[in-house]
This record gives sequence, C-alpha cells and structure tokens, in this order.
Amino acid sequence: MRLADIAAGHTAYYVGHPTPEPDGKVAGALSVSGGNRGQALGQPFNFGASPFSIDAWVRVASGGSGEMWIVDRGHECHFGANSGTGAPDFRCDVLQAFWPDPLPLDVWTHLAVTVEPNAAEGLKMYVNGEHVGSLATGAYTVNYEDTPLGIGGHHGTSSGERAVDEVEIFARALDPAEVRAIYDASSAGKCKPTCVAPPPDMLAWWDGDDCTAADRLGNHPGVFEGFPVCPIDFWIGEGAMMFFSGTYIRVPHHGDLNPGMGELTIDAWIKTVATGAQPIVDKFAAALTSYGIQLVDGTVSFSACDPFLCSNASTTETVNDGAWHHIAAVLARSGGAAELSVYIDGQIEATTPIPSFDTVNTPGDLRIGSSWVNKGEPPYFDGVMDEIELFDRALLASEIQAIFEAGTAGKCKDDNAPIPAVSEWGLIAMVLLMATVGTLLFRQYQPSVT
Repeated sequence: MRLADIAAGHTAYYVGHPTPEPDGKVAGALSVSGGNRGQALGQPFNFGASPFSIDAWVRVASGGSGEMWIVDRGHECHFGANSGTGAPDFRCDVLQAFWPDPLPLDVWTHLAVTVEPNAAEGLKMYVNGEHVGSLATGAYTVNYEDTPLGIGGHHGTSSGERAVDEVEIFARALDPAEVRAIYDASSAGKCKPTCVAPPPDMLAWWDGDDCTAADRLGNHPGVFEGFPVCPIDFWIGEGAMMFFSGTYIRVPHHGDLNPGMGELTIDAWIKTVATGAQPIVDKFAAALTSYGIQLVDGTVSFSACDPFLCSNASTTETVNDGAWHHIAAVLARSGGAAELSVYIDGQIEATTPIPSFDTVNTPGDLRIGSSWVNKGEPPYFDGVMDEIELFDRALLASEIQAIFEAGTAGKCKDDNAPIPAVSEWGLIAMVLLMATVGTLLFRQYQPSVT
C-alpha cells in the first residue's frame, strides 16, 4: 500500500496505520480510524480567490463519533462530516456551510462541494448527486501553504471507523450535471488511465522500480555511486531514483549507447526545484564527440557533438517547479543534415537544425544524474527521476505525446500488452485530466487486488 500523486507529484505519506479497505465503493478504499490518515505535502488545496470543487465517497461506521474529514488543512480548511452532528460540514477561510441531516452509518455516501467567488449561489453542497443547498459568496482566499493536506482525517484524533474512496479536488466549480454523473456512475467510477506499449527500438529502460539502477531490458545495468536513497515520491511503477550531491548512476560504456551516424532519443520523468546546472543523462568524455541533456536554471538543454561541431537545443520553458514533468530529447537525421529537438510534457519546445552533422561516438561511461568534467567536482542532479529510456532512433512526436498522456500508467511492462494503470492495494492517486469531468487536480482511488 502506498501513496502517490499522479497529477502534480506532491509527496504523500501515511500518518499512523490506515488500512486498505477491500469493500470500497469503487473497487478498494482507504479505511482510517483515530488519528490515522493519509497526508500530502505541496499545494493541491491552494486556490487563492479562484473556483474549486471537492468530492468523495465516504462511509462512517456505527459506534463512533460520526466525524469524517475527507480533506483537512489544519482545522482552517476542511470538508467532511462534523464531529458533533455527523452532518456534512465545509469550512474554508470565510466560507462556511452545513447540512442539517447526519450521514447515514455503515453505507457509502457521495459528498461534493463546489465553490466560486462573488456569486449568489457561489457555494453549493451535494449529497448523493442531489443539490441540497447553496450560499452566496463574496471574496475569499484559500491559501494554506505551510500545512499538509490531511486525507481521511485531521490533525486531532477521533473515534470510530471510517473510509474514503475516490477523493478528488478540482480547480474549477463542477456543474450539477457533472456531480450527478459521478454519483450515477456508482461503483463503476471514472475511467482510469491505461499504459501505452513501449515504442520499438529501445536500447535501455531504467524504470527505477525497487529504487535500483537496473535496466529493465537487461542490456545496460547501471551502478549507483554515492549514497542512493529510495524516495517515497515516485511517478510510475514501484519506485524511482533520487539524486543529490555526490550521488549518480554510472552505466559502463558500450558501443550501442553511441548513436554514431544514426539517431537517438532520450526521455525521462523528472521532478526538481533546483537551479543551476542539473545533468539528467550525460555521455560526454575527453573526446569531443558526445551528447547529453540537462537543466539550466530549469530550462531543458540538449547537446550533441560530432568531431567538428557542438550543437544545442534549449527551451525557454522551465520545469523546476516541484512537479513531475516528462522531457524528451531527439537527434534526427536526414541525409547529411540533422536536427535536435526537445519536448516538455508531450509538446515540442525547442528545435535546432544542423546543416551538416558527422558521427557521434564517445568512449565515456553514460552518467545519469551527473556529468563528466575535465577537473574539479562535477554537477549533480538534485531531485527525483523515473522511467529513463534511450532509443536508437528518433521517436515520432506522436510517440512522445503518447508516453506523456499515459501519465502514471506508464509503458506496459508485460509483453507490451495494455494492463490496468494500478494492480495493487492502496494507491492514492491524483489524475490531472479526466475526459468526463475536466480539470482534476487531485484524485484518490483504491483499486482492488488483481
């Protein structure tokens, strides 16, 4: 059982001992009691003066206080069931709303609240898809940057068993038909993402599962140098790779890691807030011919050198915002010419044509998270990477877009056959975009055992 943010990469972890609930509303759920809860860092619940929505399925067991906080930001902003009455309760900044009827015990109930500023019916509450009440809203400010987001509980302790399923936070106000559609879907829930088949001609696949430097293809296993740490925050699969000063992965030199007169694609998911030079993949050495991709103050820079010329494609878009981003670097050839391209989150952001480009061969080891330097201490990546891959051809834009759109489902790992995005207990997941409901910032669901 693990916590993972698959929308914006907010680090999440358990407080206490919440347990998987096999009998969830939509497959499995998260069962909590007392002070046990999930907790997410970052700002999935800071909307300033903008609209937002929260919804979830909840179940309160008989014999307890009836309290059930779906989300809680340090008593200052929360939504759930009041501890005194067991009735739906929403409070945030100057916003406050109650529904007089307590939640029924031992059954699943769908709750939703939608909020938009300066409107006659700006705050609307829903119970089981029905609009049960509205309040006028003025201006408000929802910012609690220093307080973690509690999921299924708050910072105090309450009695009674309770469970949450399909917790979601949106950066807009859902309309009544959308809330009703979520309720009507019942145990079918909302569509989950599925994996994409790995593009052909892959040379190496360092997927980070089990927090190791293994190549899933078995061709080019890496070795962690320094002090490897297994991050609690990963994007796809069962782990990722954390990097900081003195820690990197070294992959021994092999001829097929050099594109020569051929093509090359590098792609990875990364998460960092660091500035300066941040090497991602580097195969530079004393010889001039080489290639590498790095961040420079958050911009993505891809360099490739033949014996006569070094060329570079760099973005103006930055990715050092603490969220997960997919990046890809492509060396394509046509006749004697070449082109370097950089993609961020599935979109091409930089292109550099090279009228004449010779062979790219270097005897150096490939480094992940660091780079070769002639002397002195090399720079190191400061952050987390996942799903790093090399291909011996230029991937199509559509292939790169498909990898990005697969999100946390990633690339299929069982004979290239599409598999469900999740196949184990207890995933708390956040999905950025769902076709049925729009701008979804946070999503929690508990898949059943497969």
